[in-house]
Amino acid sequence: MRSTIAVLAITILIGLPVSAQRTRSQSGTWTNSRGNSGSWNRQATRQQGSKTVNAAATDSQGRTATHNRSLTRTGENSADFSRSSTGFGGRSSNTTGTVMRTENGRNVSGSYSNRNGKSGDFNKSVERSEGQKTVNSSMTNQNGQTATRSSIYTRDGNTVNGTTTVTGPNGKSKTRTGSATVNP
Repeated sequence: MRSTIAVLAITILIGLPVSAQRTRSQSGTWTNSRGNSGSWNRQATRQQGSKTVNAAATDSQGRTATHNRSLTRTGENSADFSRSSTGFGGRSSNTTGTVMRTENGRNVSGSYSNRNGKSGDFNKSVERSEGQKTVNSSMTNQNGQTATRSSIYTRDGNTVNGTTTVTGPNGKSKTRTGSATVNP
């Protein structure tokens, strides 16, 4: 009889729905090389299709800085994201956008405002193929000026070669190349 009750109790517990939301909290203290110190806390919450992280730090003068970010799945291959930060001096920055997964990579687009009052839109595409990764991005500021960056990375055995071209809003371009070899 006892074993039947135990089996029944376990069966009931296993059949109960598990909480769809999980929260993890952390906190501690910090010190930097300039002699400043304070405390910090971070809380990450996950639930099906979304994740939110809220963090704050308070310095020895009682000033608080915050950073919050969230990611919410909007479809099988897409998600919306947002980030906001406020520094100890009270200036803030925000970024919002959408990530779309593609067959060979992803596309990201959105808008930003920075702590200096500047704002604009951005786009980025990442494509991967056998032995190669291509990244193209652009940013247009509040005055309609656009800057672009294009990078191609190739892999040949243990060597990765990269070429990046940056074009500023004035139309001037700079190209950098480099390579790295990994010895296993």
